[in-house]
Amino acid sequence: QEVQGFSKAEFMTWAKAYLGKIKARLTEMGKADRIPDFQKGATQLVKLIAANFAEMQLFVGQKMDYEGAFCFAYTKEQTDEGPTFLFFKDGLKEMKY
Repeated sequence: QEVQGFSKAEFMTWAKAYLGKIKARLTEMGKADRIPDFQKGATQLVKLIAANFAEMQLFVGQKMDYEGAFCFAYTKEQTDEGPTFLFFKDGLKEMKY
């Protein structure tokens, strides 16, 4: 579901809380060694999203959980066929088929 009316300030508040949850989850899963790389990448992604926030489309899952994961979409170049989708990888559940 696309999210409408989410401000840049609300995004920054969400990011701080959500990234804290991911760090806690990594610790619980015994992947504390992953945290420094996660923090580095997450900081870069937050900066990218914040810098391009006006061009971003935000999407949330069917449950409309505004405390959970978001998907961010934007068009890098006008010649691209479609948007680029951004996720915080460590916040996703992996399913193997």
